[in-house]
Amino acid sequence: MGLDLSAMWDDAKKAASQGMQDALNQGGNAGLGYLEGQAISIIQADQSKHEQAAQNAAKEMLDRPPSKFGSYLTNLYQQPIIKQYGVYILAGAAVLIGATLMLRGK
Repeated sequence: MGLDLSAMWDDAKKAASQGMQDALNQGGNAGLGYLEGQAISIIQADQSKHEQAAQNAAKEMLDRPPSKFGSYLTNLYQQPIIKQYGVYILAGAAVLIGATLMLRGK
C-alpha cells in the first residue's frame, strides 16, 4: 500500500480548478448584479430629473397667457356648429384639397 502521489496531485488540481470555477461563477454573477444595480439607480435618478424638467416646462407653458390666435381658435372651437359638424367640415376640406391636387397633377 503506497501513496499514489500522482492521483493525489490530480485530485488536488481538480479540486482547485473546481474551486476557482465556482469562485469565478459566483463572483462574476455578484459583480454583474452589483453593476446592474448601480446602472439602474443612475437611470432612475436621470429619469426623475428629466420627468421633473418636463413637468416644469409644462407648468411654465400653462402659466403663460394665451396668444390672440390661440384664444381665437379656442373660441372658434367652442361654437356649437363646429362642435356638431366640425368633423364633416374637415373631411370636406380634405376632399377639396385632394381633388385640387389631383386635378393640378394631370
